[in-house]
Amino acid sequence: HPFVEFAEPNHTRQLMGAPDPYYSQQWSLNNTGQQVNGSSGPAGIDIRWSQAMALFRGRTPVVVAVIDSGIAIDHKDIFDNAWINVRELYGRTGTDDDANGYFDDVFGWDFFAQDTLPLDENGHGTLVASIIAGVPNNGIGGSGICPTAEVMPP
Repeated sequence: HPFVEFAEPNHTRQLMGAPDPYYSQQWSLNNTGQQVNGSSGPAGIDIRWSQAMALFRGRTPVVVAVIDSGIAIDHKDIFDNAWINVRELYGRTGTDDDANGYFDDVFGWDFFAQDTLPLDENGHGTLVASIIAGVPNNGIGGSGICPTAEVMPP
């Protein structure tokens, strides 16, 4: 309208809830002073995850390398956010299609076992990967801090 000098869209924002079974125990995401493993702390000491997710509009995947004990890439809460080396996936078997020095490293490289499956030998890498990229709102486990993260094993 010619009488309107300036206008902005009317955005509606709401807090995102995460109906994952362990979300209530993730005090780092939303600390209400709840007890976790018999301990509690002052409410509000968290990363303000629910407020950030209300504003989050990310669409572009960001690859995060988890240099740890490997990742259980078949873990139900991580699988959808596991990084895949598409050059190797669609390349020729037995060939270093991405020229990184490792053959057929579709899911990364296992530097401990020296093979193409960087599976987690003790669970720590999987825990770290789930903190970063656990799929929120899927009814499994907890929520990762970055919905667009793809976790890459070593």
